[in-house]
Amino acid sequence: MKKMMIKIGLFFFRVIIKFVPRISLKKEPSSALEEINKVYMKNDIWKKNDFYSDINNRLEIFDLSIIVAAYNVEKYIGDCIESLVNQKTNFNYEIIVIDDGSTDGTRDILSKYKDKYEKIKVLFQENMGASSARNLGIGKAEGKYIGFVDSDDYVDELYVETLLEEA
Repeated sequence: MKKMMIKIGLFFFRVIIKFVPRISLKKEPSSALEEINKVYMKNDIWKKNDFYSDINNRLEIFDLSIIVAAYNVEKYIGDCIESLVNQKTNFNYEIIVIDDGSTDGTRDILSKYKDKYEKIKVLFQENMGASSARNLGIGKAEGKYIGFVDSDDYVDELYVETLLEEA
């Protein structure tokens, strides 16, 4: 099961990495940003959206930002977060959990974890769907790389180490 979870994580990480090189990881950050501007600024919605400005002003304080969109997962979110905070790695990472308007006890559970662990950021929004929650997380991320974990899943203790060594 652990090997399968690592393989799934690596798959998603490779998908993200394969998307980003079209913009070009080999270029200097400023020229990569120019490429992004050429593609996305054609659409007026990006000009008005805080998501875009947050990406432009993003700091890279962490090696990895793990984004978890959560909606009514009180039965599973504890295992998910525990698997993320108990990583065996020397890499510096943050966990951003976005509660997408849960109506069960998810919000209370997340608040307890936020108080217990420094590396966890918890954001709350009205229910707008997983994509919106992930976009909010991306906008607030401070990692060089971004990864996603579903709120009803858990990962192996070497998840972060394996992903970042591969990167």
